[in-house]
Amino acid sequence: MVAGVIGKGLHIKGELHGEEDLIIEGSVEGTITMQKSLAIETGGQIKADIETENITIRGEMQGNLRARQKITIHAGGRLLGDVQAPRIEIEDGAYYKGNIDMPEGGKLQAPPPPERKGR
Repeated sequence: MVAGVIGKGLHIKGELHGEEDLIIEGSVEGTITMQKSLAIETGGQIKADIETENITIRGEMQGNLRARQKITIHAGGRLLGDVQAPRIEIEDGAYYKGNIDMPEGGKLQAPPPPERKGR
């Protein structure tokens, strides 16, 4: 499955929901709920609360994160906010400020898929 991309010149404000991977190179404000993985690339700027399977941060993120598997902050990535995930990786050279909650017993529960409105 191909990942969705929010390109460098795009700014989105509101709620994002999806069932595939998402790559963010632009800016997003609001809430993001994905069934799969989310990557915030270098230059990406996020002010949102996020819930998804895996989160990778190479850009700037402000908000609370909840991952069912893993959160990774790469060197050069910046995160201000609380995180909840069974596995958390913070590389040397990354910036992080917030609280960490690592639930016992592995994965967090997946949210239900978004309801589809009439077509």
